[in-house]
Amino acid sequence: MGPMIDLSVLLPWRIMQIFATAFAYYNISRSILKDKYGPVSTFGAIFAARIVTSLLFYNSDNSRSVIGYIVYCTIVFLITLFLMKGELYKKVIAILFWLVSNFGCMFGLAALYSIIYNTTLEEIFTHEYQEYMYTFMISCIVFIAASFLFAGILKLADSQKANDRSKKMFAYITFLPFSHIMVVAIALFTKSGSYSGANSTEKATNIAIYIFLLIIMLFDCSFPFVIEYFEKIHQQNIIGEREILRNKMDYNQMMMLKDEKQRYRKIKHDFANITATAAGLIEIGKPEKALRVLTKTNDDITKISQFSICSNDAVNTTIYLKKQEAEKLGVKLNAEIDESYPIMADDYDICRILFNIADNSVAAAAKLEKNRTADIKIEVTQDEIIFESKNGKPRSHENKLQNKADEHGYGIKIIGEIAAKYGGKYEHKIENGIYYTKTALKNKAPNEHNS
Repeated sequence: MGPMIDLSVLLPWRIMQIFATAFAYYNISRSILKDKYGPVSTFGAIFAARIVTSLLFYNSDNSRSVIGYIVYCTIVFLITLFLMKGELYKKVIAILFWLVSNFGCMFGLAALYSIIYNTTLEEIFTHEYQEYMYTFMISCIVFIAASFLFAGILKLADSQKANDRSKKMFAYITFLPFSHIMVVAIALFTKSGSYSGANSTEKATNIAIYIFLLIIMLFDCSFPFVIEYFEKIHQQNIIGEREILRNKMDYNQMMMLKDEKQRYRKIKHDFANITATAAGLIEIGKPEKALRVLTKTNDDITKISQFSICSNDAVNTTIYLKKQEAEKLGVKLNAEIDESYPIMADDYDICRILFNIADNSVAAAAKLEKNRTADIKIEVTQDEIIFESKNGKPRSHENKLQNKADEHGYGIKIIGEIAAKYGGKYEHKIENGIYYTKTALKNKAPNEHNS
């Protein structure tokens, strides 16, 4: 169990214990709150408050210790109130979760010690100034590691509310250090003995174990910041993807307008000749040929109008791009939109949904021997945005409903996630050899769909 240490003196051991409990609160609180002025100022204030209250109340009787604990909780709440960003209810939840974690660890460790040392809980609590080195370091790790259980629960609940898959992934990773409790608790069952009577090999082994426990403690304390680092990288990647898509859309909008202007110039240049030709054909008694000339002109004008099928530039550009891609694959992509209200959802999300729906539908239609047609219909109302697609089903998938990304393009999962983000859903079915999909989402900004 190592040498006995005296926790009645602040340095060096008790300050480690203070650090562990202060870090446990900081870890739990920052899982749902953000620092206003950086982690150093927030944690420094929490740590300093714990040191001051410990110096004032640690060696006092039980009644004053309780008062000291209440004073510390009050100070910590005020620190959270002024140095951390977030809703008030989240700050209250952080305090409550920390109290549950802290008292749970205290009584849990005391119960475990009473079993291992074959003593009573009262004796454990009344001899708190003297402790074995092993049990001291392990208790510090337990306080820190247990905080990850509550931090993970809060993060997971927050990610469920936001319907954010990446947040859920990081929330699950947050639980990892909690497993260290089981690892270090094994050391508690080491047979206690006189440290002064231990030989050099046993003392060297003890030093190795102390170093191992210290590494675990340092790993756990650095883990939240490592997670935060990767979360920031993930957010930067999303921002980068948005910028790439925005630049691509801007470029293609410019090319689309250029193509549209060239077609208008061509028709404008030829219009007088076309009408004169049609009039001449009618005069010589060949109205059917005049009709063909005028029909061809109408088709050209109709093609120009297809560049702008609605008031949303992102939708227009996406359809324009996908029609070009479909044409290269020998597929005719028909797009129709019924727009009775502006699209309020984020253009980036709308583009991703439409890109993947079109890719899936065109990819499936390209595998057909005939009727290589894909149809997309978009309906925009004040409450909903509905995307519907229809295409023939490739013969290779005739006996099963396609519900995996590799069976019907690679975007079904993405479509479903974005739909869920806006409180909607993705559905598909097969009827009479035709594959139908329907994606519905609320027509609101992403931060408003849960209101």
